[in-house]
Amino acid sequence: MVGPNNSGVGGGQPGPRRSGATSNTFYTAITAETAEIKGGVSAEKLYRNDLDKSGRNVLWTKAQVEAEFLHRAGMDKQIFLGQRNTNTSNIVVSDRDSNSVAARGTQGLWHWVEADGMEQSYASAYDLAYFDQIKEYLRSQGVTDTKVAILAGSNLFKQIENTVLDYLKAYSGGTDLKYSDYGVGANIREFTKNGITNQLCEVISFDNANSYAVMDTYFRDAALVVPSSLATVKMDGMEVDDSYGYSAGDKVKIPNVVLGYLNNNGENRTRMIGPVAGVNGFGYPFVDQYDDVRLFIKSEYMLIVNLANQMLKIVKEGTF
Repeated sequence: MVGPNNSGVGGGQPGPRRSGATSNTFYTAITAETAEIKGGVSAEKLYRNDLDKSGRNVLWTKAQVEAEFLHRAGMDKQIFLGQRNTNTSNIVVSDRDSNSVAARGTQGLWHWVEADGMEQSYASAYDLAYFDQIKEYLRSQGVTDTKVAILAGSNLFKQIENTVLDYLKAYSGGTDLKYSDYGVGANIREFTKNGITNQLCEVISFDNANSYAVMDTYFRDAALVVPSSLATVKMDGMEVDDSYGYSAGDKVKIPNVVLGYLNNNGENRTRMIGPVAGVNGFGYPFVDQYDDVRLFIKSEYMLIVNLANQMLKIVKEGTF
């Protein structure tokens, strides 16, 4: 136990306390997607028979929608499981002049918690005793907030829901869980235990058979616990946009987890999207001689995780 600095009559002063601040460096990722359609294809084919009010049932519209979906899906994976590119000599892309430039990646939330956070493992089922431990994990890192978000895979979310239902059955005095004359059930989104309010969110992406679910049930049985506290950060003296009312050295409070896009000096790199057309019948200006239209989408962004040491990873024993 660390006690007070007791002194005696005529005694001297204790040595100064050593304290400091932590610093993290965050890196941007660039995610891009392309759609392309050859000349005449859109004029000859429809992707559905019925027309909407704008007549937009052509294949070009379908290509745009798919490209935007794939762009969002790529960002989703980067934000959660992405890694910074530390092999800049080999993980490269080509620029307009055929030069090799390093691909950019941002470290995802899962990897931040793996590196700096805490871990709770459970056996066959996630029962009430595990909920009680969450408070102990938080207090070990000086967290006094009483509200957390639990981002859970479908298997773990189902177990948590069943645990809460068992809790209701034991202590609620016989509720029938009717929400209408013809409906019975419970939509569990918040559960308070041991002074901690757990806000539950099922992460549907973990069930995607083409991405997270290729690792069997690992992510479906897992979760991240993120406190809802704010982090106090100091504005960097190198680049501060005065339009936001901040000056170099100012201390501001921001959420634990922030998704930031590169937007400075008049350039906004948030979801940059636009057509690049060759010879085309859509009315776009010609930029080259080829009979096609392409759609380019690109975003530059970073995941900012301020207090990863206060976050908790929940995994099932024996799944990895």
